[in-house]
Amino acid sequence: MNTWIKAGRDGGFGYSVPSDNLVAAWKKRYQEQHDLRYKYSVIFRGDTLVDGLIADGATSLEGITGTPRYNYKVYIPKNEQTNIKGGGWIHMVEQNERLYRYSDLLLIDAEAKFRLGDKAGAAVSINKVRVRAGEPPLAPSDLTLQKIWDERRFELAFENDRYFDLIRTGQAKTVLGPRGWQFPKNVFYPIPQNQIDLSNGKLTQNPNW
Repeated sequence: MNTWIKAGRDGGFGYSVPSDNLVAAWKKRYQEQHDLRYKYSVIFRGDTLVDGLIADGATSLEGITGTPRYNYKVYIPKNEQTNIKGGGWIHMVEQNERLYRYSDLLLIDAEAKFRLGDKAGAAVSINKVRVRAGEPPLAPSDLTLQKIWDERRFELAFENDRYFDLIRTGQAKTVLGPRGWQFPKNVFYPIPQNQIDLSNGKLTQNPNW
């Protein structure tokens, strides 16, 4: 019999909650391009998980509407969990610990080749990622920078790349601006005041901070 799990009680995580925008865009991509990453990256309340448990969910989450949902990438199946005494944390057993993402390298290569005018080479790299995810390959003539950036968004979701990609590609003003992100202030983090003090004034604060 399946049992119910609650985020925060049985090894659930409350950070990197899939946003409304991401879920809507990813669901559309799954329906149109059969992007299998959607089914293996986002848990919805009521879903049956890989170990047969059913996601019960939390009573409320910030920043989303509709069905509560979670980051599936960090879920550890019950048969791979052991409780650490006294800490209440879950110890990962036989977990696939990623030291470097080959797909990230492929998408970096695709963007670099596209910018250098090698659309054929860029297509080879991005299609290695797309085909593995269940998507149809792109022809070199159909490839754009935005499609490469979009591929990064879905491939690297919840892995702390999106924010920096938005800044690097100049999309932050449009995507993050409505959330209070300011240009050019937030392009850089502020330098901690204690580091400025320790430098005896040799370090100066970044502009607009």
